[in-house]
Amino acid sequence: MKGSGIFFNSPEKSNQPFIKILQKAQKSEKELIEEYNKYVKIYKKHISDLDALDNYVVEDNYNFDSFRKSFEMIESQLNDKKNPLLLTNYTDVPKNDFSDDIIEYHLLQQIKYLLENNYNDEDRELIKLVSIRNVKTSPEFKVFSYENKSTEYLPVFHHKFQLDYSKMKDIFDQIIKYMNDNVGVLQKIKSNLKQKSITKAKSPNVNPLKTKTKTPIIKSDSPIRKTTTKPTTKATTKKTTKAKSKSKQKKNIEDINLPLNNNALPVVKIKMPKKISKA
Repeated sequence: MKGSGIFFNSPEKSNQPFIKILQKAQKSEKELIEEYNKYVKIYKKHISDLDALDNYVVEDNYNFDSFRKSFEMIESQLNDKKNPLLLTNYTDVPKNDFSDDIIEYHLLQQIKYLLENNYNDEDRELIKLVSIRNVKTSPEFKVFSYENKSTEYLPVFHHKFQLDYSKMKDIFDQIIKYMNDNVGVLQKIKSNLKQKSITKAKSPNVNPLKTKTKTPIIKSDSPIRKTTTKPTTKATTKKTTKAKSKSKQKKNIEDINLPLNNNALPVVKIKMPKKISKA
């Protein structure tokens, strides 16, 4: 059967005999088995290290089981070096030995993973900060927008501090939708102002003295044109010049004061899942 089969279709067929190709395959198979055995050995060691991390928190009277489960969840995503759940990305982890600080940081990393894997850049930009409290009793989280507005404290759904991603996503879906519909208005205004300033800068400079303007044809007895002339004084001219100078001042985007401590987000009614996991 000339030309059929895997080996017969190989480009090396014309240069090397079958036995040579088989020997190469046997060698690569041996190397693969050796590397696989190394991988299994390193994998078991890493799992043991993760168990040690879990036990460290458990020994501090916490019902904790999350470091190992987080790794097993992202095992197929190890090629993504920026994954928030990889321990190499725990760069700001607290240096102290307090378990509540470690758990708080670990929960925040899980929330970061949730946001990065379920929402686009525009949605994530609406969120400025997520804070967590009451780790020892019943963890709660609060979301702050870029406008310094925030939600109320909401329960962190978890099982032994392993985030319940489905329930937490349900909450974040509602928060981000509300922020897009309401809080995002200021962002749209700012972007429009920025766009206007760019187009204004690109427009050619026109000298108003050189432009010819036609005076509108309005009858003197028309109610639109009807004005009473008053004698001008120095005081009135000063007031008018000040008013004109104020009106001419340009408002840069940086000059817009954002509202502070205005908790607008709690207006949204968050539909909570029925069961709340406890630590």
